[in-house]
Amino acid sequence: MHILVCCKAVPFAPAKFSVSDDHTRIVYESSSLVLNESDEYALDAALLLKKKTAATVTVVTLGGLSSQEILYLSLAKGADHAVRIDSNASSPFEVAALLGALAAKKGADLVLVGVQSADQMASLVGGLLAASRGWPFVFAATAIEAAQAGTWVNVERELGEGRIQQLEVELPAVLGMQTGICPLTYAPPARRIKARQTRIEVVNATQLGFTAESLAACRRESIDEIMPPSTSRAARMLEGSADDMARFILDRIKETV
Repeated sequence: MHILVCCKAVPFAPAKFSVSDDHTRIVYESSSLVLNESDEYALDAALLLKKKTAATVTVVTLGGLSSQEILYLSLAKGADHAVRIDSNASSPFEVAALLGALAAKKGADLVLVGVQSADQMASLVGGLLAASRGWPFVFAATAIEAAQAGTWVNVERELGEGRIQQLEVELPAVLGMQTGICPLTYAPPARRIKARQTRIEVVNATQLGFTAESLAACRRESIDEIMPPSTSRAARMLEGSADDMARFILDRIKETV
């Protein structure tokens, strides 16, 4: 079984937020990028399944060179291969299309993603990836068992209010792994140093069969402008006697009626 884990590099403790010059996206200023928490649980779920089935685990991220550090961490944890899609695509539709194309190119049997990213929290990419390939998708999966490697898997998923659903999912499939489903493994510094000597495969949109126009056509949403919230009223600290403050509050209430 070949498991592909989609991981995202997110800002570590962003110190400042701003709107981009074209007013279409939020810019996070941070000293470094880290592995998205939900995706790390997806990675550890894949590594646990690898121990049980001798599966091959490939980790993929999308972004520039600064996002490559999370791939070294994934290799140090036990992933077999790592791929970086060199693209600045930000739309979840475009990201899903690129990841889906890579999954098909690599012959992935099972694709794992986190339930959401810490910076966007949209929970869209997993479902859109599955839709782009016509594969089954299970959201909020908490456990995986390979019933018959390469054919189908048993999956547990959360339904809310303490309810759990048992599913038999035909492969290839995409699973959105829930956060907190297992203890996260630790990669010792020595293994992380050794992982940095591993070659990272880098592909671009063209190598995955997309032109700039065809990739843009995958987008289904349009952001006209992002504006900071406007403050029309401000708090006012009241001073004076209790009677003065009560009279002031009463006058303000009358103004709103």
